[in-house]
Amino acid sequence: MLDRLTETLLQRVFAPLVRTGKLEIVAPSGRVLVFGDEGQPQARIRFADRRAVLALLRDLDLNFGEMFMQERLRVEQGSVYEVLELVLRGAKQVPVSATVRMLDAWRMRLRPLLQNNLRRQSRANVAYHYRVSLPGHRHLSGAAGAQAGGRSPHARLYCPARNTVAYQGVRPACG
Repeated sequence: MLDRLTETLLQRVFAPLVRTGKLEIVAPSGRVLVFGDEGQPQARIRFADRRAVLALLRDLDLNFGEMFMQERLRVEQGSVYEVLELVLRGAKQVPVSATVRMLDAWRMRLRPLLQNNLRRQSRANVAYHYRVSLPGHRHLSGAAGAQAGGRSPHARLYCPARNTVAYQGVRPACG
């Protein structure tokens, strides 16, 4: 029953968005939903679990990237750029329904409660998103960090005393 509900929700969200091209969505149940007119570009995505679908539907703008980075949404055919092109191309023509406006209004009202980012959580977010190493140690982010023996412009320094991250060459006021 819950699988059918998530598939119906996916149909309602993606059917109006993807009119041209082809987007295949593999639901957590394994069922393949096809959207579009079989043209170009073509892409296929797979959801790892039902909670990933619900998170994406709750806040598509924020959670698409989160689900992709956590590999709970996988691109099996095409690229993430083609998936975004398919979805965003049709987004301009789709009017925002009263239901969506109401849900957005509630989400904005609840944001201070749901996104209460305390200092401890903030540090964990910095460590997760910027992949900083232990305090006081240099850490390089991405493939650019492998250049020039670690002297990349993308290298970051973390200052635990001030909870700041600065790019290499710009010393954080740490002390």
